[in-house]
Amino acid sequence: MWLGKLSETGTVLDRPCWQIVQPILDQVKEVHPGGLVFGLARDLGADTELSLAAASVCEMFYAACSVTDDLQDGDTDEYLGHLPMSLRINSQIQLLSLVAVRFQEVVERIPQPNCQELVQEVYRTLSVMLTGQRMEILRAPWDIGVYETVARLSAGEQFATYMKIASVCADRKPEAYCRFGNAVGVCLQVLADIETADTRLTALPGEYVSLLLLKVTDELSQAAMLCENEFVTTEAERLLERCCGAQQSL
Repeated sequence: MWLGKLSETGTVLDRPCWQIVQPILDQVKEVHPGGLVFGLARDLGADTELSLAAASVCEMFYAACSVTDDLQDGDTDEYLGHLPMSLRINSQIQLLSLVAVRFQEVVERIPQPNCQELVQEVYRTLSVMLTGQRMEILRAPWDIGVYETVARLSAGEQFATYMKIASVCADRKPEAYCRFGNAVGVCLQVLADIETADTRLTALPGEYVSLLLLKVTDELSQAAMLCENEFVTTEAERLLERCCGAQQSL
């Protein structure tokens, strides 16, 4: 909705550009963390409008990270196959730029002082993610330890930032929620790779993958308990149930 309204003015985003950015958002509509961010921010006491705006920033950032990963892996044909590579890159960079515009609007409305660094935090996270993706692309060396490092850099740091945004919007100390977000991100990465039989994991010994999954589920349980929050507990239980199913499939 925000992008649609922005495209009506044509000053930052015109309608043709909006139309090539929209498929990137559509691609992640079932998996992006916006609902998690909105739910936590509201549960912690942030008002509905600010929670929704923060969630939309995280949705856009997640989509930008996702298309960046897909461009590097050659996986954008499914939803951007109607575009030449030049316009695929154009839409990816434009979406990242729009994240900054949207997030600055959000930060200006957060009641907590000294939160300007949150915008920098988002782009620091992107740089960290790209570091992890470089390691994944080269895979030299590649073992369970490197895989875990990549998962923490690419997904753990990203979800830690989402939880930080949610907690700061509610004027809460973010440390425990960042730890929870980090654990959620790593779990989701490992689960996704198990469920899709990704070569990042199928190339590794199954017993090592099983041990890693046990490790990250324990981290998730511990992190959720530290938050002492019913919303977090419920979300953790859902994810732990999924982890249990994945463990049985190994």
